[in-house]
Amino acid sequence: MKRWLIAILLVAVLSLFGCGDAEKENQDNNNNVSEQEEIEGQNPNEEPQKMSEFSILFGEHEIALKDWDNEVNIEEIFGEPLEVKSEILGPNSDTFNGSFMKEITYSGIKFVMFSPKDNGKNYYILSMNIMDNSIETKRGIRVGDTLEKLNEVYPELKPVLDGREDTQNRGYKIEEGAYDYINFEVKDGSIIHIKIYHEFP
Repeated sequence: MKRWLIAILLVAVLSLFGCGDAEKENQDNNNNVSEQEEIEGQNPNEEPQKMSEFSILFGEHEIALKDWDNEVNIEEIFGEPLEVKSEILGPNSDTFNGSFMKEITYSGIKFVMFSPKDNGKNYYILSMNIMDNSIETKRGIRVGDTLEKLNEVYPELKPVLDGREDTQNRGYKIEEGAYDYINFEVKDGSIIHIKIYHEFP
């Protein structure tokens, strides 16, 4: 009888250890799957955040409309400007009375910057006026490109309604919402000026 009891106890003990090992193995497998899923979720080739439509590219640099100058250092990218003008807006500016404006001019581009009246230290980009082909839009359009290429790249392009009817000599625009725009000025079928800007409501 004692032998039977001993045998039963041995079987029970071995079963417990066996189950423990199996459970540990299953847990290890689950951990490995979770780790693998986590690694797969971290894709080093994952596409970066989408670039703003109202951006320019200059070399390797991207500058977007409404970027703040403490986030994008314009002088570090373009060098010393040809001219810098600053002003404080007066009573004729209505609700913008006391706000700050600044123009930073280079040979190929002019930035108009804005700072609210309770700030005056940091400015954001209100407009970018592109005057040569060293700078391109997000979709790769430059000064000097043809109207044909412009229409291919921006199929949503609309004419600027300013009375001009000659398709080869007029302004064209794209817009987002009611306040962000890109204007392309076309002369003799080629782009001579690009303006990316925000309008206050």
